Order: sequence, then C-alpha cells, then structure tokens
Amino acid sequence: LTPTRLMSRAIAALRHTKRSRTQQRPSALRLLLDYVGCDPNPARDPRVKLPKRVREEPAPPPAEHTEAILAAMSERFRLLFVTIEQGALRLGEAINLRWADIDAAGLRLRLPRSATKRDSARWVYLPEWLMQAIEETCPLEDRVPERCVFGGITKSRAYNAMTRACRDA
Repeated sequence: LTPTRLMSRAIAALRHTKRSRTQQRPSALRLLLDYVGCDPNPARDPRVKLPKRVREEPAPPPAEHTEAILAAMSERFRLLFVTIEQGALRLGEAINLRWADIDAAGLRLRLPRSATKRDSARWVYLPEWLMQAIEETCPLEDRVPERCVFGGITKSRAYNAMTRACRDA
C-alpha cells in the first residue's frame, strides 16, 4: 500500500460521499493503520490530501427584490437588516452591538474581538443617514453603554422576520 495508491483509492471512494463523512474517513484510516502497527503509515504521508471543496459563489438578489423584501418587513427589523447590508455585518455582529460600540461622530461601529469571526476587532463605517436613523431609536439619555442597539431582537426573530418578508414580498 503506497501513498499514491492510497490517495487514488480514497478519492475514488469519497466521490459520492457527504462532506462531513469525507473529513472523517481519512482520520479513521490513519488511526486504524496506527493501531495495526503499519509503519510507515501511508495515510499520514503529506502527499495524501483530500480534494479541495469548490463552493458556488452565491449571486446577490437584484436591487428590486431587496427593496421589496425591506418594504414587506416591519420597521423594527428593517433598520437591523439595512445596517447589516450597509456595513457588511453578520447577523450575530449586528444583534450584539452595544451603544458603547457606536461612534456617531466618526460614523462608525466598533466590532469587538469577541463579536467577530476572525478574532480581531474591526471598525465598520456607515453612511450618515443610517447613523442618524440608528441614533433616533434611542434617546441620548437612555444610551447605557451595555444596552443593545437592536434590543429585543434575537437571531431566531430576525430569521423569522426575513422569512416572512421574503414570502410576502
């Protein structure tokens, strides 16, 4: 059993397998060959690699569709989704925004390291009209730093609102 034969057999066997299974099988083979004492273990050879996963790039919806969806959405969720769209935020990043993360004078949001997927803080710039709309949701004297900007909105509520708006648009 050579690394080349192992790789060709593994690729042939994995062609019609789900991605999660594809990741598990080589690991199981490595462990099995270690257990039976195969030395050198051909499954651990650096030349044995899984085929790369090619993902289709999603096509964004046309502007007319986006506007129809936003029009079908309640005002409460519309601001959240416009902020996500304008700032290229993830849903979790937007929902977890606190008033301490808003720099209204600089027209930007600070996404703390704990809120981002890349484990590094970043600044997101927003247009002036959107920052004004966000500020209008809460009076200045009520903006406690720990308070959520989009308070009361959870991921599941946002998903449900988007689903309803897409259906109704």
